[in-house]
Amino acid sequence: MTIYTDAAMRRTNFELSDIIRQFEEQYIEQYNPGSFILKVFNNLKSCRTSLLGGHVLRCPDCEHEQISYNSCRNRHCPKCQGLEREIWIERTGDMIPDMDYFHIVFTIPDCLNTLFLSHKNKMQDILFRSAWQTLEKFAFDPKYLGGQSGMISILHTWGQTLTLHPHLHCIVPSGGIDYRNRWTRGKYVDNKTAFLFPVRQMAHVFRGIFLSNMSNMLKKEGRKAPQVKEKIFNVYAKQPFRTVASVIEYLGRYTHKIAISNYRIISVNQDNVTFRYKDYRDHGKQKEMTLSGVEFLRRFALHIQNKGYRRIRQYGLFSPAKRKLLNQVRAIFHQPPVSLFVRKEWKEKVVRKWSKNFCLCPQCKKGVMVLIEHYMANPPPLL
Repeated sequence: MTIYTDAAMRRTNFELSDIIRQFEEQYIEQYNPGSFILKVFNNLKSCRTSLLGGHVLRCPDCEHEQISYNSCRNRHCPKCQGLEREIWIERTGDMIPDMDYFHIVFTIPDCLNTLFLSHKNKMQDILFRSAWQTLEKFAFDPKYLGGQSGMISILHTWGQTLTLHPHLHCIVPSGGIDYRNRWTRGKYVDNKTAFLFPVRQMAHVFRGIFLSNMSNMLKKEGRKAPQVKEKIFNVYAKQPFRTVASVIEYLGRYTHKIAISNYRIISVNQDNVTFRYKDYRDHGKQKEMTLSGVEFLRRFALHIQNKGYRRIRQYGLFSPAKRKLLNQVRAIFHQPPVSLFVRKEWKEKVVRKWSKNFCLCPQCKKGVMVLIEHYMANPPPLL
């Protein structure tokens, strides 16, 4: 059954798939991309078309019929992330205890972008590991917390104009478990002028840990680390969320986001693509940018993750290996232990999220559409 995402419901005249169809050949000729990027492009072009097959639905009341084509379900597709996001929100909301949480963002200077391109998985792994090592260092320090903390982190690699901008969005609880298995609250949490940990000190420690991890990785290859000099490693923190619902809904915006959504695409002509973006250097003002179609695809391809790469990770209290400790925390807050997650019907999620039942007949608005026939993907030609 086809699921219509947020982006699909804010329909525009142009889609990412249109841009791929129009400029893919020129992009291939100019950049000769790998087979995996071409496979992703093919999935996005085929999404919700007859190439992936489909099914016929019929209303038992008025006998209205409609054809729905199957989705590609590729994680880089702007039309296929809505349901997966809702599943993640539900599963994570059932897991984490109800308490205050902080949103922390770790970024690196753009002088390291070349290494992120040549050592994609390794550098991204170092970003994940360094962020957690930084938070863990502060968490175990009695001056700030003095206990085991946790982190849920989400990797983004793009800026608003599709340039390379690797950074981590992290959610961290306002306390942790000390060596006596007691819950301890961060020393700075109740101070309205401060965050969980001092941000400037975190940035300094994060810089040192990241550069050390990167140097060790390059040393194994017989290479020297580039000179970063006094480049700033920014750490950004927001005031705490007060409920699980607010933190999960907020983080849910980032989990299954892709580099660009269809609703940001304004126009596509013979040569160029124009899209909207927020200029954060100008107070977040909405602006427009025009790129050649080939350059647009080149930038988009920068953010295609290798097959199987996990860009959402859990550490500390939220690690699967620490489930027993997590349940101890939940007990402290008088919450039941984490049980085996059971996926709810996608229909329930759609109705809850969009307050609309897409299974109702669009003609009579009464009957529930019933599947009567499947279409095979890529059917053979008639003889």
